[in-house]
Amino acid sequence: MRRYLQALWDKAEKANENNLLSMLEYNPNAHLLDCGCGNGKFTLKTESKIRTSKMSGIEIVKDVGILAEQKGVRVKQVDLNRKFPFSDETFDVILIKW
Repeated sequence: MRRYLQALWDKAEKANENNLLSMLEYNPNAHLLDCGCGNGKFTLKTESKIRTSKMSGIEIVKDVGILAEQKGVRVKQVDLNRKFPFSDETFDVILIKW
């Protein structure tokens, strides 16, 4: 049962990622914010689709955010329920995967 539920979860997550990626357009000047960036894996997929190098992320779990930083994502440790530590109109693309 556990494997079945995990497979359903993985399938839904992949479909969600594909839907988000399909909505993105090429824009190498875009500044991207990934809310809940995790280890940065999906952030990099998004960066590849847009072709930008200006990536920022918000991640509440410090150790996970460090993994994203190691991949080149600028990460701030922030709770998404709090005020974001960025000025208005900083980002062109804001992702919330969940």
